[in-house]
Amino acid sequence: MRVRYASIIGKPFVCAVLAAAALISPSLASDWPMFRGDAQRTGYSGDVVGYPSKQPDWVDTLNCAVVSSPSVVKGVLYIGGRDSAIYAINAGSGKILWKRKTKGWIDSSPLVMSGRVIVGSRDGTVYILDAANGDDVSFLDAGLQLSSPAMMADGTILCGMGLPYHGVSGYTTVLPKWTRTNAAWTVAFGQTSYSSPALYGQAVVLGANDGRLYGLDGQSGKIVWSVGTAGSVYMSSPAIDKDAGTVYFAPGDGDAAVYAVDLVKGQVLWRSEGLPALSLSKRIKASPIPPAQLLSLLRFSPQYRQPIIDGLLRKSAMSGGLLAKAAATLTDATGWMATGGLKTSSVAIDEANVYVVQKALGLKEATVGGSTNYQYMPSFTLLALDKKTGVEKWRFSELRNCARIGYCSSPLASKRSVFVGWGDGALHVLDKTTGKPVWSDTLHADIISSPAIADGKLFIATLAGTVSAYNLLETAPGLDFPTSTYCYPNPARGSVSHIQVYVNRPAQMSMVVYTMADKPVFRKEAGCEAGQKQVFDWNLAGVANGVYFAHITVHYSDGAGQTEKKVVKIAVLR
Repeated sequence: MRVRYASIIGKPFVCAVLAAAALISPSLASDWPMFRGDAQRTGYSGDVVGYPSKQPDWVDTLNCAVVSSPSVVKGVLYIGGRDSAIYAINAGSGKILWKRKTKGWIDSSPLVMSGRVIVGSRDGTVYILDAANGDDVSFLDAGLQLSSPAMMADGTILCGMGLPYHGVSGYTTVLPKWTRTNAAWTVAFGQTSYSSPALYGQAVVLGANDGRLYGLDGQSGKIVWSVGTAGSVYMSSPAIDKDAGTVYFAPGDGDAAVYAVDLVKGQVLWRSEGLPALSLSKRIKASPIPPAQLLSLLRFSPQYRQPIIDGLLRKSAMSGGLLAKAAATLTDATGWMATGGLKTSSVAIDEANVYVVQKALGLKEATVGGSTNYQYMPSFTLLALDKKTGVEKWRFSELRNCARIGYCSSPLASKRSVFVGWGDGALHVLDKTTGKPVWSDTLHADIISSPAIADGKLFIATLAGTVSAYNLLETAPGLDFPTSTYCYPNPARGSVSHIQVYVNRPAQMSMVVYTMADKPVFRKEAGCEAGQKQVFDWNLAGVANGVYFAHITVHYSDGAGQTEKKVVKIAVLR
């Protein structure tokens, strides 16, 4: 079985699968056709984009809470709502094109493939609709749905089985009404599966509420391996790095770690340290401090609480271990105290990092009129971990007034930035290298839906029922010539390609844009001022679709004679 599973991700097989997939789904390069953007659930956008505009291009109000994450294909955004409807919205204007009602909330995210919208409902049905008008095509009986379905290259539709079923099913039979009984195969897990399947070739990976991560053969449905965790998984989905043959996964709840697992063998390559204090509620029975005594500490202000904790730790055989780290969190300088209730997002991966959002429930201490009170104040943390080792590179944390304690919006990584939304309407763009926020906005409502990038826009929805579209044309902060010199939007779909050049010293700039056949099609020379972003427009009238290369050279004029060069790859696709 292992040999067969290993063979399904070999190069010849993968080439055939990818070719077949291209025939199934002729989607545009900048489409976002499913939850997490691609079949591997990477949460990664390869488009070169800038930062969101100060104001959204448009905002729709659907008059219902939205948990579903948007999918965008060929200029149309598809999303579900808690009014039990699936919506098709013009991604350019925000105009609602059609609306299809079901019999249950649609919290899952749609898969848009081959002219079909495939989306699960809490009424226990997966609906297969015509993407053009929302008309019914077929149905699947797959139980209460919170996950996003997947489609293999041969057209097999994969659905995690929600209540009252357990496991996952693959459907290949083309019938007016599909049922669980005529699935090509069904695999039973210990509990239901609301995790969205990640695919690479015939390899299928998803989690289940029994806390395990499963690797399956998508052709036969047989379990090849499974990995146990200390979490309960719930809605967290894995991501596959197809180049490294590695699966990344965050189970959540009692397990704050991120796992890297070999795709073929199911071997755990590394398990990150996570946030140990956040696991306290699940491991409190093993603590030398009785739970009642530990929770009673919440009644004390930090100045009285610390000596008590210090005394308990001196009596503890676990000195310096989990409890010590938990104690540090309990006496946070902000007065925030972890009480457990960890939730996790699905992970996002790029060339170097793994990103995950973790939301911990806690109490914030506040003194009003001499009286000490506590209020629930979740802590949101975005972690960036090294893909090869699991070592933390940076973290960004906030305490937010968020009434919702379940679920977590998942981060989105692009070439330069990480986009993330979380409780209390916070929408952030962070620099991938440092984790520092470079752009923020508030949507005045909690965010559970995960963001999407398509056609040079950022799309995000809220529990207040708003769906917003931001133009990603704002330029990056000026850092240095290599970092802040680029083209946007990329791919260029309009009449102009904007090429930004930044220098931190006075310089003379020369630019030549070449075709792939090394034919020059655009030239520009100009002086560049120190610390200024300068944008040069390349008129695309008469320019054929294709890939071009802008060779940019700057000669610094401060007497040192230094020269820097950069080649910017530009895709023209209209």
